[in-house]
Amino acid sequence: MSWTAPLTAVATASLSAAQWNASVRDNLLETAPAKATAAGQVFVATAANAIAARTPSSNLITTIETTTSTTSGVLPTAGPSVSVVTG
Repeated sequence: MSWTAPLTAVATASLSAAQWNASVRDNLLETAPAKATAAGQVFVATAANAIAARTPSSNLITTIETTTSTTSGVLPTAGPSVSVVTG
């Protein structure tokens, strides 16, 4: 589902339950707070007037290396690499 343009209120005009639900309830269900399912999520546009939740992840490199050399050089453990998977 995506966001739809809300109805314009007109004095003394009545709305059916279906019109109200489509204009108000359904649009509220398309907001970030309604789509959030976990703490820390961020939201991205997936199309015009549409969003999706993304959950960032992280990792930590815990290898510690030292050297006693007084000149620059390469340490034996390969450096970090990054792979990114996007929606």
